[in-house]
Amino acid sequence: RTIMGPADGCGESFYPSDEEIQKWMDKAFDMAKDALENGEVPVGCLLIYNNEVIGKGRNEVNETKNATRHAEMVALDELRDWCKLKGLEIKTVCDKTVLYVTVEPCIMCAAALRLFNLPVVVYGCRNDRFGGCGSVLDISSAHLPQTGTIFKCVAGHRAEEAVEMLKTFYKQENPNGNTFDSTYCSYGLISTSCTQTHSHSPWPPVHVFSGRGKPMQTPHRKAPSRCRTWDPPAVKHKRHRAATYGICCCIWLL
Repeated sequence: RTIMGPADGCGESFYPSDEEIQKWMDKAFDMAKDALENGEVPVGCLLIYNNEVIGKGRNEVNETKNATRHAEMVALDELRDWCKLKGLEIKTVCDKTVLYVTVEPCIMCAAALRLFNLPVVVYGCRNDRFGGCGSVLDISSAHLPQTGTIFKCVAGHRAEEAVEMLKTFYKQENPNGNTFDSTYCSYGLISTSCTQTHSHSPWPPVHVFSGRGKPMQTPHRKAPSRCRTWDPPAVKHKRHRAATYGICCCIWLL
């Protein structure tokens, strides 16, 4: 495993043990498998407070036709309901809560986790296309005034297994491909093809619009000439735009 994040002031007095990581990540992977069996991108997660599950979720984008229903967002909604039921302040609970998730949170979800002030996130494989914890943008530790607190990441637990599940999903034809694509096209920045995969990555090819977003192309149509393959180092300004869109989306949801 790899521990990432600031050395000071984040999760120092609160950190999960190896046994806890093993236990809860096993359950998160069970949820990811359930997502795969139900035609969703195989991502599952758990929010753990005082050794209790207070929120859990798997991707529900295709099921709900809602591009924001990532596993983390579903779990955070459950956390809010749990706090309301118990009469506890969300911030007080989140200060001692760990997120266990099979894939690195995307930019949108990483921004939401900052706003909830979670101290630690444990995840499996990297999200090379949309990762918000260092793979594309480092929302987890970036200096972003008035956008919650930074959090520490523990990466790499059963990463190969998480990658294989993603490959399994993208190799099969997704009957709701357009719905999944809308998860990322909601930012007006990118379009994807769910019917192809890179040999070195479980994620589908990504294109960045050079101008303002327009309705995406379906997986069976040729990508427009005005698009080009996403090369993160070459489109720094678009990455910043993506971060802004992600944070704004989370503020709206909250």
